[in-house]
Amino acid sequence: MKEAKTGTEFPDTYCHLSRQDCPTLMGVGARAKKLAGIKTIEVYAMGFYMDENAAKQTCSKEFSCLPPVSLERNQALAERVKTAHDIEKSVRIVVTSGLVNQERFSKGLRESLEPRLRAEGDLQALNDFEALFRGAKFHKGLEMVFTNTQAGALALKIGGNEAGFVESPVFTKAFFDLYLGSEPVSKDGKASIARGIANTVSNAGS
Repeated sequence: MKEAKTGTEFPDTYCHLSRQDCPTLMGVGARAKKLAGIKTIEVYAMGFYMDENAAKQTCSKEFSCLPPVSLERNQALAERVKTAHDIEKSVRIVVTSGLVNQERFSKGLRESLEPRLRAEGDLQALNDFEALFRGAKFHKGLEMVFTNTQAGALALKIGGNEAGFVESPVFTKAFFDLYLGSEPVSKDGKASIARGIANTVSNAGS
């Protein structure tokens, strides 16, 4: 699947761990940001991957009776997927601008995550998260992958290398809220992901 605004292509599946049945690409989007209050740039393209079988098992009883067109706009389904630790999901980010460096990227994430974490009272996790990026060499085309674990932690890979974990279910929930929440950082991305999740769950009985 190709993200239209940046032309970034994403493979159909992505495995955080080596296995045969890998999570499937649900949708793609792009994150735009106004730089210095003047120029708007596409900071990164993103693809959202989800374990289809786990999602069907978790969500089928509650949501599979509804048609996809209804499920696309069903925030309760998005919340269920967002908070379920037993559904493996990954956000795969590809930096699409040479103007993005580690400092700007971390600052942008902090601006988006801090209000969500302040409401939950877990700002320390944000500091732990930012520490994972220290020393990373940012460049156009750099890939980062964020994956939840069954324990509720968030694992990070930068350029294909393990960068570490944030051991906070509250933080993991806040991170996925950036893409599945009611105020996503990419509205087009949320719509694309919602279509993919809706089609997956509505086909649970097929």
